[in-house]
Amino acid sequence: MKLFDRTCFRVEGSPYSVANLSKKIRIYDVAEKNGKIYFWCRLKDEQKCIAILTDMCYNFSVVDRKGFLPSVRKIMLRYGLIVGILFSVVVCSLYPSFLTDIKINESEYATSVLSILSKHGIKKYSFAFDVDSKSIEREILALDGVSFADVVKEGTTIKVSIVKEQPKPDYFPLVGESVRAVKKAVFSRAIVYGGTLVKSYGDIINPGDTLIENYIVVGEEKVPTQAGGKVYGFLYYEAEWYFEYIDNVRLEEYKKTVLIFALSQIKDEASIISVDYEINGNSIKAMVTTEERIDDFKSV
Repeated sequence: MKLFDRTCFRVEGSPYSVANLSKKIRIYDVAEKNGKIYFWCRLKDEQKCIAILTDMCYNFSVVDRKGFLPSVRKIMLRYGLIVGILFSVVVCSLYPSFLTDIKINESEYATSVLSILSKHGIKKYSFAFDVDSKSIEREILALDGVSFADVVKEGTTIKVSIVKEQPKPDYFPLVGESVRAVKKAVFSRAIVYGGTLVKSYGDIINPGDTLIENYIVVGEEKVPTQAGGKVYGFLYYEAEWYFEYIDNVRLEEYKKTVLIFALSQIKDEASIISVDYEINGNSIKAMVTTEERIDDFKSV
């Protein structure tokens, strides 16, 4: 048979099972293979044949199509798939460069920033293949009242972060004197509110010595500022008392007596660090170590 456009069916049953079908549709090349009937019909009769076989409750399937139209369909399907894949690749490669949004954290600069972005070819719903962030940031920094600008491309969004300049203060704090020592002591620690601490742990401190200077160091420059803080040091107090006779029974009472005289020398609030005793013949010496403030700073 040399039919141009045709369809091949496979039907379960004997050749007689398609006899009724041949009365309604012209079929060709009927053959039996392995208990199944194969036959061809015109491509234009394919749907009609399917309807009749379905109505006759036969088990069937379309196994082949030949001719010009089926070939065209296969070619279109194959090349359509290739074109679809190529289109998907192109879209996937271009989409990251497509801008769907521009976000600016400071709305008052939105118009100016959008104008700057537009000069660089950056607009919403357009492609941005090369974003020169540094150049854009320099132009944004040139706007009045801008102290910092950051331009970042995240996916399909351009994010512009702006930090506004802080208003200048109406006054400047007065620079006072440095904090000085009022007692002789050994430096222990400090709580600095302002200025620069110039003493270290274990330094010998004399009255009048500078403890906190009225400046701070910025880079290599000393910037004047208000000095303030609490400075603490170790102080030592001694008291010695002589007794006619010292026995072990009353030794602790003698120590308490001498300690009272030593503690009476402390004039300000102090923390007792240690208490030691020295017994030499009929004398008992009490030695008290304290930590207390040694600065002249008066907080307001």
